[in-house]
Amino acid sequence: MTADPGGAAPLLRISDLTVRFGPVLAVDEVSLDVAPGPFGLGLVGESGSGKSTIGRAIVRLVPWTGGSITFADQDVGPLRGSALKAYRRDAQIVFQDPDNSLDPRMPVGATIAGTSCPADSASGSRSPGRSASGRGCLSWTSRPAPWTSAPRRTS
Repeated sequence: MTADPGGAAPLLRISDLTVRFGPVLAVDEVSLDVAPGPFGLGLVGESGSGKSTIGRAIVRLVPWTGGSITFADQDVGPLRGSALKAYRRDAQIVFQDPDNSLDPRMPVGATIAGTSCPADSASGSRSPGRSASGRGCLSWTSRPAPWTSAPRRTS
């Protein structure tokens, strides 16, 4: 996958990412670029193919044994403390089963407002209030306004 053909630098660049768990090679030299923008990236593959391991490595929940990860032109390998915490907030991942990652009793707007808006991360700015950021993220969707206050419905 390549960055924005318009020439913008990738927001996230993964180069030759390798993850091992002891003798087990879990991820073998994965490379991808994610362009800045509101859409992010979805990894799709068979069970056991390394999707979650790649996501965990991106936010540094598991160490990688080869390659590099940069976010907004910053190497994430040496990040520690508050810098790592801020990066994890900006890089956010949702694992394979979003129904287990989201609280069905919370309104979608409240759930989204509890996170950073991708547009804020891409621009390097922070919204003054999380609810404003949540409304901004919801404006990208085609969902009607009641979704901002009504609980998510699961079937």
